[in-house]
Amino acid sequence: MKTIQFILGMIFQLLGIIFQHALLWLWLLLFKFVYVLMGMVFGLIIGWFFGGIILGILAEIGITGYAMWQIGAFLGFVGSFFGGTTNFNNFIKQNQQPDRPPYNYPHR
Repeated sequence: MKTIQFILGMIFQLLGIIFQHALLWLWLLLFKFVYVLMGMVFGLIIGWFFGGIILGILAEIGITGYAMWQIGAFLGFVGSFFGGTTNFNNFIKQNQQPDRPPYNYPHR
């Protein structure tokens, strides 16, 4: 009986881990989709102002037939794989006061 309980416990633990990883992957895919949408919007906005220049440069190197929102979506998708490198632990360590007793005024 204890063996069956142990096996069922292990199965439920594995299912819990799989479910957690599935939620993590869904969360990451949601962020990828948001980055692509942001890239599309910013590509469209930048295309209104600098579209001729950017598309002209891309045409010079042989990339033609794309709109600015498509280029922005591509850059948003590629950029979503590069995470930020901000590490707050180092920031906190650098800005902590050193462990020392309070300043003692000289006694007279």
